[in-house]
Amino acid sequence: MPEVLPSPSPSPTRTPTHWGPISVAPERGPVGTRVVVQGSDCTISGRPPIIYFTNEGELDLTGTVGGAPVSPVTTDPSGHFRAEFVIPPSFGTYQGRGGGALRPGTYRFLSFPPACGVGFTVTPP
Repeated sequence: MPEVLPSPSPSPTRTPTHWGPISVAPERGPVGTRVVVQGSDCTISGRPPIIYFTNEGELDLTGTVGGAPVSPVTTDPSGHFRAEFVIPPSFGTYQGRGGGALRPGTYRFLSFPPACGVGFTVTPP
């Protein structure tokens, strides 16, 4: 059964494709692509970051609404993190909406609470 995402505070309708010290490589690929997400200062001090691959249903995101957790995410003593993630074939719901098969479009790797984010494009196979 798909996982249900946490319910963060609403975010603005238009957001940049990248904010905060976070990156993803590669920045695009089909379902099944292995990516590396890394950054720092994307969390409350002293706690590991909570990172999701998501589409919150904002107008600038064109893929399937929903999300999947990036785990495990651990930090070094300086607060830097690095995690590998495979773009999944489907999403869980997001605040009771969406879920289902991932379709090509734009998505985001987002920290909770929202502090860092970076865009990712799912391409056709």
